[in-house]
Amino acid sequence: MRMLEIYAVANSLGIGYLHRPITCVGHIGDLVHYRESACNLTREADLRLLSKIRRMITLPSTVTEEQVHGWEQRYVSEFNWWKFVALAGEAQRARRPTLFITEFATSVAHAFPGVFASVPAFRPSNPEARLVCQQPSAGDGMAPGKPWLLNALRLAIHFRRGDIATNSRWSHRMFPPTYYINLAQQITQVLDEARCDYSVEVYCEAPSSEAGRAELQQLQQAIPHAVLQVSQDMVWSWQQMATADVLVMSNSAFSISAALLNPNAFNVFFPGAQVHQSRVELRHWHTPLDRNGTLSMGRGRS
Repeated sequence: MRMLEIYAVANSLGIGYLHRPITCVGHIGDLVHYRESACNLTREADLRLLSKIRRMITLPSTVTEEQVHGWEQRYVSEFNWWKFVALAGEAQRARRPTLFITEFATSVAHAFPGVFASVPAFRPSNPEARLVCQQPSAGDGMAPGKPWLLNALRLAIHFRRGDIATNSRWSHRMFPPTYYINLAQQITQVLDEARCDYSVEVYCEAPSSEAGRAELQQLQQAIPHAVLQVSQDMVWSWQQMATADVLVMSNSAFSISAALLNPNAFNVFFPGAQVHQSRVELRHWHTPLDRNGTLSMGRGRS
């Protein structure tokens, strides 16, 4: 998500962008985590994961390493508008070509989410386009070749648990299971009425308590046709969400970044929460009217 934010800000300002791929992965306990300082890539599994992550998001550079060779390099941990204006102005007055290296542009992206519209890949080809679904016909199940369900419309739901967060700010539940259940039931009702073939995938971490395991049971019983994808491969789960026809996001950069890269899907954002981890609502996304997950089905696509 950070890379997408920085890329969008650079595009919107018309300044050069140099993409440098992720170089390592870290761990906290047995969990992959970017905050761990020890990042020595001694595990073969880490090397394979890193290779997949590098292919997951590729952002085209507008300048090359050769072009910036010899430039002054300034590391700025967090890019905010006023800091950039001051540093860029200083470099311009000194006529000193400068490459700014940063990890965050979150404050700019949250304040001005329109910056994402500067990137063609983040814009829907037709904001008013409707979902097209395949309807079952007699004999579909017996036809040779590709199974009909693989051509079905895919609804993906990201149920962010928060149990494994090491930062207490993000460790609590932001939305209860009933929020996702209500959303899923509304969407699947519309699909059923349209006689669409579809599948439902729910992505979440493995629960660490009995109450958490009961929540998963609740999701599976209440969401029609739900297939729980619990603690699956991180990159695979992300790509599944980034290629879904309908995506229900959590207050999480994991599913929000997937929605950014899948602009032609029916992407469902989340209503205002007390904690805004990734508040970058885009105009073509659909936001529930309340924290119960009530959708305005007359708005936009169906």
